[in-house]
Amino acid sequence: MSTQEPPNPLVLAITAPSNPPPDSPPTITLTITNPSSDPYTLLTWGSPLDPLALPLGLLAITLPSGLPLPLEPPRILVKRRTPPPAEDFVTIEPGGAASRDVVLRPPVFDAAALRAEGVERARVGWGEGKGVTVWMGEVTEAERGGMGWGDDRARRWVPRGEGVVVRV
Repeated sequence: MSTQEPPNPLVLAITAPSNPPPDSPPTITLTITNPSSDPYTLLTWGSPLDPLALPLGLLAITLPSGLPLPLEPPRILVKRRTPPPAEDFVTIEPGGAASRDVVLRPPVFDAAALRAEGVERARVGWGEGKGVTVWMGEVTEAERGGMGWGDDRARRWVPRGEGVVVRV
């Protein structure tokens, strides 16, 4: 492993199916790739791989015109116990990737209500300035046990997703 860490070791891509079924809710795929020669481990909490990314408001949803959504999506607050369990960590090997599908559905994203307002499309992206906790290499059980929210040594990566336009 190299001793000098690149400023952005991982890359985020946001994709949507090209021909989604007309009656299905909009779905996007968030994929984090590791183009470096070192493995990286990330804590899924607050990252694109977090199963709660949509209700936590980690995705930026706007109309293509740039106007705000006509409906304010509800947000949730989550308290998580530390240390995080092993299954909440993902190690991405060099050249590898990890993905999560996000189905845009109520109450956070109500496509039927948007269509009723005359909205046909919305842009979904990863919000700017969202820090993700990343470590070079794998995180051991002992390291997981010693984690606390005051430990900012690993909070480095700030992803910026280009976003995709989805049919609502």
